[in-house]
Amino acid sequence: MSRAGLAGLALLGGALGLVFFLLTRGLPDDALDAAKDARQALQTARNSLEFERKKLADVIATDAAFLDGRPEIAASRAALDAVAAQVGAAAARAEGDLQALVDKDAYGDADQVLAVAAEVQSSALAAIANVQAPAAEATRILGYKQNHATLVSQARAQLAEVEQVQGDAALTALVAQATAQYPEASGKIQARVAKLNEAAAAIVAAGASLDAALEAKPLDYVTTGRLAESVATGGQTVAAARADVVQDVGALSKSVDKILIDMRRNGNACEHKYRVVENGIGREQPWETVSCALYAEHEDHLGMTLYSKPEGQLDSEAVRIASPPGYTYVGNPRYGRWESGSSGRFWVFYGQYSLMRDMLWGVGGYRPVYESGYQSYRTSVGSKRAWYGSQNEYGSKGSVTKSKYASSSFYTAQRERERYAGSRYQKTNTGRTAGSGYQGSRYQGGSGGGSRSYRSGGSRSSPVRRTSFGGGGK
Repeated sequence: MSRAGLAGLALLGGALGLVFFLLTRGLPDDALDAAKDARQALQTARNSLEFERKKLADVIATDAAFLDGRPEIAASRAALDAVAAQVGAAAARAEGDLQALVDKDAYGDADQVLAVAAEVQSSALAAIANVQAPAAEATRILGYKQNHATLVSQARAQLAEVEQVQGDAALTALVAQATAQYPEASGKIQARVAKLNEAAAAIVAAGASLDAALEAKPLDYVTTGRLAESVATGGQTVAAARADVVQDVGALSKSVDKILIDMRRNGNACEHKYRVVENGIGREQPWETVSCALYAEHEDHLGMTLYSKPEGQLDSEAVRIASPPGYTYVGNPRYGRWESGSSGRFWVFYGQYSLMRDMLWGVGGYRPVYESGYQSYRTSVGSKRAWYGSQNEYGSKGSVTKSKYASSSFYTAQRERERYAGSRYQKTNTGRTAGSGYQGSRYQGGSGGGSRSYRSGGSRSSPVRRTSFGGGGK
């Protein structure tokens, strides 16, 4: 046979061998693992179902005369039956289609195994998520009877506090004073108070329904229990809302800014240092341990304000998007005015706010903010994106920040890392042997054979620029 014929036979034999290998190859590991995970999830669902059935039976047995005939208990039993049906359907799919595919053990069925296993596992996990609710509801119903006196007492205590909110003379006076002093905030404050009074009225109405239910014979523990819960939890919500209104109204007279002035990693700990400027008075805070997630979130934001609330604004209106200090005061007629110049309109602060301006920008650091730059700031912050200046001059990578905070721990550590990287580069490329790849290159020294050192500037990672800030800066 010719050489070409032999080559053709060899190719044909190789092709047939490949086909045979593919036809006889079993399921890959990821498909087998998926099937195993599905079975484990199914077994967990079965175990959970059995446990919750027993738990529901035990709760009912605690006071069968009260619970056994209640519609809520019938609903709990029906809910467990529905979970059982869901588990049964998943088991049938696992023991039928999935097991048949695993037994067949064909490589070409891998995608189908993955799909069926995912379906079984999803059904099992859904059953696990729903299986605890029926017994929990039965326990709650039983608690309405067992804890009847406590629930009613708690409801009455909360109701008394809510009734005080409806005729709260102190709050009314505080709001009247604030709206007179800050008319620009009047609409927002009045809306908050109206919402508070509406919530209080709903709780008072629920309290009246509770009183009527308590007078009914025979006493319905479930009805009274639910009403008592509603009054108690609603009353707590109203009390918290009132406290928020008082705090926000009281804070109208304050301007507050929280500026990130330094960052450092201390071992495994992450730390921030802030300057808080309140009504034009700046106070540098001690180092504060923060989560390393928060540190990473704000690693690009050195020198920037993370919380800013001008006077006359509510805390809910504060800017919590990282931005250069002072920009929240631009465009606010309380603090200054726009003037026209040869390069366009620019912002001028009133003289009484010069101290506050210097605390925010630094003494002598303020340069007029032009309207075009301010609109860029507004657009960015309105889109929940940090704003680094018209030329990216602010933030950890900005030229203004690098100059202003050159002696900070953050930049000091950065310079040390760069020096270390440069030192390693120099050592790596010094003392090469005559046979090295650098022989005779421009990295090779002169006649003495010494290496010329080239120091590396290192590199810096660029974390995601997210700008949420926990806490109100108060």
